[in-house]
Amino acid sequence: MEQGGTAQVRFQPRIGHLLAAAAESVVSIFDVETDRQTHSLQGHLTVVHSVCWDVNGDYLASVSYKSVRVWSLASGECIHELSSNEKRFHSNET
Repeated sequence: MEQGGTAQVRFQPRIGHLLAAAAESVVSIFDVETDRQTHSLQGHLTVVHSVCWDVNGDYLASVSYKSVRVWSLASGECIHELSSNEKRFHSNET
């Protein structure tokens, strides 16, 4: 995997004015209407390789090889984390 590049970019569903971009171990949330970063979601210990919004755009899941984190966009906090316990998480996205 490339180092220093963006692994995933996903628009918020329905409303579509937020954009999630994962680079290294951080997921940044941008408001595309104001061209401003609204959140910097930090906590993964390894590179984030996948991000996915819930159907309403209120929550975001981020996946690294070691963990899956679910973030609340209302608070910008991680509300749930699942660790891999020595197995690697991976995405089947195309």
